[in-house]
Amino acid sequence: EGFNANDARHAEFKKTPLAFWRFHEQLEAQHAAHTMDELQVAIERGLVTDAAKFENAANAMLDACQVFWDGLDARRKELESEAS
Repeated sequence: EGFNANDARHAEFKKTPLAFWRFHEQLEAQHAAHTMDELQVAIERGLVTDAAKFENAANAMLDACQVFWDGLDARRKELESEAS
């Protein structure tokens, strides 16, 4: 319902089928599973030799992802505000 209401407010844009978002969600879940598999192999092969350094690097990468999503959400709110 919320998706359709938001989609209707932006009639000038081509509508994105809900099936696309469902597919994308499944794709992301598959990506997460592969990442965990690859991480397990790296640990088993002894490629992660400094756990603290690895954790710090992983946290820095996740922080960078958060900056991206926060910026995307801020832009979404700007567009929503302009449309209303």
